Amino acid sequence: MNVRLTKEVNRLAAKLNRFSEAELDLYILPHPLLGKLTLREMIYFTCYHVQHHQELTTKNLS
Repeated sequence: MNVRLTKEVNRLAAKLNRFSEAELDLYILPHPLLGKLTLREMIYFTCYHVQHHQELTTKNLS
C-alpha cells in the first residue's frame, strides 16, 4: 500500500474507533447501488472495495 493510502486508512480507522459496537449498527448510510447500509456494513463494503481496486491497480501495473 502506498504511503498516502496508508495514512488515509489510519486516519479513517482512528475516526471509526470512536463509535461503539451499538452505534455501528445504529447509524444508516445511503449507498447509490446497495441502498441503506448500517455503518458497520458500509465499513465492511469499503474495506472490500478498496482492496479490490488495489489488487486491480497492482495487476495492471505489473
